Amino acid sequence: MTSLTKLYQMNTKQRLKPTVLGVIAALLLSQSVHAEIQANSAHLTSTQMKAWIQQGEVLRDSGALLDAQNRFDQAVSSPDNSDHYVAALTASGYNLFLLNKTELAEQQLKEAYQQSAKSNPYLHALSSEYLGSLYLSQGADDEALRYFNEALQLAETKRYRDLEASIILQKSVNQAIDNSLLIEKIAVLPEGYAKARLQLQWAEHLLDVDSSMLSATEKSKLTDFAYQAITEAKRVADLDKRIRFQAEVAATLARLYYQQARYDDALTLADRGIALASSGAASELTVRLNKLKGDCLRQQGNTQAALQAYALAVDTLNLIKNELPINLPNGQSAVEVLIDPVYRGYVDLLLLSVNDTKMSAGSNKMLSAMQNMEIVKKADLQEFFLSRCAIALDNHTDWAKQSFPGAVVLYPIVFSDRLELILKSGETIYHHTINVGADELKQQVDALVFALQNGKNYKPAAKQLNEWFFDPIRNDLQRLKTQTIVFVPDRSLRGMPIAALYDGEHFV
Repeated sequence: MTSLTKLYQMNTKQRLKPTVLGVIAALLLSQSVHAEIQANSAHLTSTQMKAWIQQGEVLRDSGALLDAQNRFDQAVSSPDNSDHYVAALTASGYNLFLLNKTELAEQQLKEAYQQSAKSNPYLHALSSEYLGSLYLSQGADDEALRYFNEALQLAETKRYRDLEASIILQKSVNQAIDNSLLIEKIAVLPEGYAKARLQLQWAEHLLDVDSSMLSATEKSKLTDFAYQAITEAKRVADLDKRIRFQAEVAATLARLYYQQARYDDALTLADRGIALASSGAASELTVRLNKLKGDCLRQQGNTQAALQAYALAVDTLNLIKNELPINLPNGQSAVEVLIDPVYRGYVDLLLLSVNDTKMSAGSNKMLSAMQNMEIVKKADLQEFFLSRCAIALDNHTDWAKQSFPGAVVLYPIVFSDRLELILKSGETIYHHTINVGADELKQQVDALVFALQNGKNYKPAAKQLNEWFFDPIRNDLQRLKTQTIVFVPDRSLRGMPIAALYDGEHFV
């Protein structure tokens, strides 16, 4: 996505998008666009407002969103009906969006959109693009598409080439894009960081494509496109010496190598990216790279080293998770693309290592698994309420201290290849691994719910689910002599009516 930086000819510091995964391109306005803005404005005279916006952009580039907002607030509080004020509203609205303050962000971006309609076509297109991203993150696809289309039409009319390419990529979230068209749009951009940034974003998009239904030729073509785009971005990154950008390029190329099963090459790049990201305080990028490193090591059969890499990712994510937006500007959920994969991946490896430990250490690992999955559950609640609100869970989810007299806790954790059941009664913990993956499990849960809702025969699905959840723990329950089970469902199990589970003679 484009930035306001060159509006003020900031040659020493260029805008780099600080949010998770780098999903929006941080393009800069071209000198020709800057000249057009000046030509269209008779009021670019407020030195102080200009300085506040410049300072805010620099702080936002470094990821200091709250400090950036303080500068933007100062600029917005001094309206003078100039393009400076509209630029301040645009920058402030976008920053508020990144801070999850969507109501105020929408208000400011709409004001910028309205005020720029007659005076500044570039700011009008830019505020329209930002509004499109805001609505996309809220799931309002039709509204998002309306603003994207308006921004794109204006960009095409005024020949704002950077905006054209950026908006086409934004629209690709819910529309298939013509890669040849995008290649054409990127090709006409002037060489430099802005073009390279967009190429890297395009490569990320290509790596996100679900290729399961594509032919080998089509997959190869997408890979070639991605590799060429990354290579061009890397060339500029190496010349430009932007540490964060170099780390992002390394991360994207490592991801491409991982998809090609080139794990040694991916690990080398991941380590390089981690070193760069750490020096640039790019915490969320460090999380991504450590996760990727863990995935590579796991594929190589080095479970212990993979667990260590995931542990580093979790430690960093624990520090920054409350600062993450609920939904990313491209409409993706931060829980879906970062929080759940990192914590669940860590728990996955943690439980795989239980069989190699003593019982006491294994119990500690199972408690740790439960604690980490509670972080995912809390993030799910925050996503449901669209707020990083202070949900009062912290005092109630220390499973090492929790005790329910006369009851046991059944804590299932769903993975792609298996189901893990943790049964806890006081300090006693039992652990069972069931050979059923997430897809098959969800299929049976959906079949049960559908049958119950439509008066169909639900017993086959109910019996199968009972075999997976209660047959393995039947002897444990008898030893514990309990009549009460506290069931803590994982994601796909939340709609499963436990009372309907059936063993062929009796219901649960």
